Amino acid sequence: NSSNGSSKPIRWGVIGCGDVLERKSGPAFHQSDRSCIHAVVSSDGESAACYAEAHDVSIATDDAERVITDPEI
Repeated sequence: NSSNGSSKPIRWGVIGCGDVLERKSGPAFHQSDRSCIHAVVSSDGESAACYAEAHDVSIATDDAERVITDPEI
C-alpha cells in the first residue's frame, strides 16, 4: 500500500485458457479489486487471444517464457 491507502492490483499471468479459467478462476479475478489477469498463455495462441479479447486482458500469447519473465506480472 502507498501512503494514501491505495494500491495497485496484483497482475497475474495465467497459463492455460480452458474451462477452469473461464468458469472458476477467471470470474474471481475479474471481480477482485486487488487482482487482475494481465496475461494469458495457450499453446495454440488462439485460445489466449479469444480469452484476452473477451475479458480485456492485455497480453495473449503462446510463449509461456514471455509471461514468466514479464516484470509487470
